[in-house]
Amino acid sequence: PVLQALTKAGLARDEVSAAILYVYYYTNQCRSILDYGVQKEIVQAAEESTLFREDSPLAALWQSYVRLVGLPYLWDTCAETLYDIAEVSGDALDASSSMLQARSFEVDKSRLNKANAEDEYFINILHLKLAAQCLFNKIRSAPFPSELKWFVVLIRNVTQDRFSDLTNGVVANFVFLRFICLAITTPNAFGIYKQQPSVETLRFLVLLSKVLQNLAFGIEFEKEGYMTEMNDFITQNREYMNTWLERICSDEEEGREEDESKIVAREEVKENCLKWMYSEMWSHRQALKRDLRKKLGEREWQEMERDLERLKILNEDESSESNMNTGANSANTSRRMGSSIDDMFPSTEEKDEEEESSDEL
Repeated sequence: PVLQALTKAGLARDEVSAAILYVYYYTNQCRSILDYGVQKEIVQAAEESTLFREDSPLAALWQSYVRLVGLPYLWDTCAETLYDIAEVSGDALDASSSMLQARSFEVDKSRLNKANAEDEYFINILHLKLAAQCLFNKIRSAPFPSELKWFVVLIRNVTQDRFSDLTNGVVANFVFLRFICLAITTPNAFGIYKQQPSVETLRFLVLLSKVLQNLAFGIEFEKEGYMTEMNDFITQNREYMNTWLERICSDEEEGREEDESKIVAREEVKENCLKWMYSEMWSHRQALKRDLRKKLGEREWQEMERDLERLKILNEDESSESNMNTGANSANTSRRMGSSIDDMFPSTEEKDEEEESSDEL
């Protein structure tokens, strides 16, 4: 509710979701908030088409989470292929080797030189198939991170109970559409490229993303006639994709087990998120009041309002302490702010208990 209310008040959803996620990380509850979000969306979904919509709070939290824990996997699976693509298309990314041997990757004949469009088309289709196969082979051979696997298992289990035909599609939605393919089309946002790719490189990355998305959802190309040559790639790899999706949804562990406490996050980043969350909630408290009183009820809103007042005092104390250059006092204030944030963002167990009590009443 807080994420929805703040974005409704005009704040950027990505910034709010990232800050909230770090707050929950600060209290070791990253998994709890995502679990809670999944359960809520399943209950609220009126039909299959409304499940896990692109603009949902869960989707925003998921994208912040994968940036927090999924980067090593992306670098292991995608970086080399994407570097090779950038090198061949002329982007200066210091790639060490070249997988492809041509600078043009266009496969839409209407965009090619009419004199030799047919030859260029088939050459570039081969390049696209090669890049897609190399990338998919790395994706399915690399151990899937346990920090992401638990979420995929959760998604599959809860959707299977209500929408049995959607399980692989929902998993593909999160893993490919909102993680792997997102990194392919915006590699600079995930640290794979240092800068935004050129127009030529981006065009090829978009085509590559389309191929992997269709493979993940088991859909052959029809409307985009120039992509139908990629259907044999989809047919040949469909079973491999289904097997891989089943594997990452299984309870078997892959690679080294990690827990949330080992996620790297500098202390100052977490402190800044706590301060930012307080500042924005205080600045937009009237808008929050209008929105959250309806969703949370009068009693819970009054408790949140009292917590905001406490955070306001603590924030003022910290400002005075920082002027005195007292590091220990500042750390103590940060811990007190963290304690107050705990009160404002209770664990999902506490939320469930409150909802059960409300239902009983």
